[in-house]
Amino acid sequence: MKQIGLVIISALLLTQTLQACWIYSTPQERVNRADMIAIVELVGQSGTVDKGEYFVGRDQSKTYMRKDTVWEVKVDQVIKGFHIGESLHILTDGMRDNKVKMSTDFYLDEEMDQYAIVYLNSRKEGYYVEEPADVVPLKQIIDGDLEATLQQENLLDKPLRSEQTQEDWVTYQQLLLELEEERQGLFSIKIREGIDNLYHFLEQIG
Repeated sequence: MKQIGLVIISALLLTQTLQACWIYSTPQERVNRADMIAIVELVGQSGTVDKGEYFVGRDQSKTYMRKDTVWEVKVDQVIKGFHIGESLHILTDGMRDNKVKMSTDFYLDEEMDQYAIVYLNSRKEGYYVEEPADVVPLKQIIDGDLEATLQQENLLDKPLRSEQTQEDWVTYQQLLLELEEERQGLFSIKIREGIDNLYHFLEQIG
């Protein structure tokens, strides 16, 4: 009976996910940490990537392959970082069919319906959403108006976390709008430099 009990407990441990303890990040920390911040539309799951074998069991004799989930999103606007093209593939830790679960596993389609702001970090496999708080679901994307898109009234309701308090969101709005202003300013400088170089080239060739 004792052996049967151990087998049952072991089986439960293989499929049970421990409650993740996400570390609180201030708005400034989250914005600084992200390699890319983008407003996206979820297309759907597009594949998986192998994460290697994990040893389990009392004697560590069994191995299971873990995979992470790849999601395809349509990029509406990049606020921080750089991306060319409309489509982007991003990843989250874990896959629903993994036999070995981790406390960091979560799924993008459970954190957003269609639209969201995502904070992404670059790993060797690609851009990862590190934790659920790095997904801010939106009711809609208001084309050409970032400030309106970022209004608190446009946030889609989901269980509140400390990172999503009203006071913090005001700070997020300010930081994201400042990033966009910097991008626009840099873009204008690059355009002016390009025009100046073109005029200089035309003068040289007469």
